Amino acid sequence: MNWHDVLFLNYHLKPRNMKIKSTLRMLAFAGILMCTINVNAQTPQHRSSACDLKSDMRKLWEDHITWTRNVIFNILDALPGTNEAVARLLQNQDDIGAEFGIYYGTAAGNTLAGLLHGHITTAAALLIALHNNDAAGLAAANAAWYANGDSIVDFLASLNPNWSQADLDMMMDSHLDLTTNEALARFNHNYTLDVQEYDSVHTEILAMSDFFTDGIVAQFPRMFRPNSMRFASSVTLSDQSVVLDQNSPNPFSEKTVISYFIPENISDAQLVIYNQSGAILKTIPITNRGDGDLTVYASALSSGIFSYSIIADGKIIDTKKMIH
Repeated sequence: MNWHDVLFLNYHLKPRNMKIKSTLRMLAFAGILMCTINVNAQTPQHRSSACDLKSDMRKLWEDHITWTRNVIFNILDALPGTNEAVARLLQNQDDIGAEFGIYYGTAAGNTLAGLLHGHITTAAALLIALHNNDAAGLAAANAAWYANGDSIVDFLASLNPNWSQADLDMMMDSHLDLTTNEALARFNHNYTLDVQEYDSVHTEILAMSDFFTDGIVAQFPRMFRPNSMRFASSVTLSDQSVVLDQNSPNPFSEKTVISYFIPENISDAQLVIYNQSGAILKTIPITNRGDGDLTVYASALSSGIFSYSIIADGKIIDTKKMIH
């Protein structure tokens, strides 16, 4: 009996539903953006479009599976350079956390990076147990790996309403299941299947990456407008409507930015920030017209849910919540 049989028959280890979930459903809701992918990552301040984010996000998650595969080879085939490969893979988790931190704050990015570190170190423990024929260690590491996956899903679902718990659960389970199959094929010296499983891992991670990109762009659409489009929209909307965007990042720890648009025909405009009880904390007059940004520094605020409104010519136009 090989280790594939041990995994699925004796110790009842996950894959959670004892089968690999199809990636087709993911492809149905991912990849909404039609882009020409730029292989050179953009720094956030130089991004001009959602396509730049899509390219950068794909690079990060492709690094994730590439260095994971490298570590699988190192541990299961007892190759030199394992420590270096693991260190590079852990760096990738910090890189992913930093990317998410651009939109959700440094604290959230660090939390995600920490969870992803757990994802990697637990996977390494699983591979070591597999290599050493340690059935008890394998079962424990496998259970911890999927529990960590649940924690990652819960955290991501709390950040973005466009990332549903059900979709995240499905993608995380699929990622773990496919990576498990990749490692098992390698361990059993079935190199043809090993390559096929990695191809499946690659297809799935691109769908997951695009899912994250689509959710971020939907949550913070004004962050991805090229300057030329931004100016054109100002002209088009100048006689139509006041716009108040969701603050970014949200939740935040140190500071957050509220973007807005005030048409030329508005005489008086202001932003009002309220505390958790609804009392006014600050009223900020808006003297410029067109697009504008207000940076809110809140290091002295207690944690909680605050709200802010945009008022134009004495009328409350819109109110949104922000989490500190």
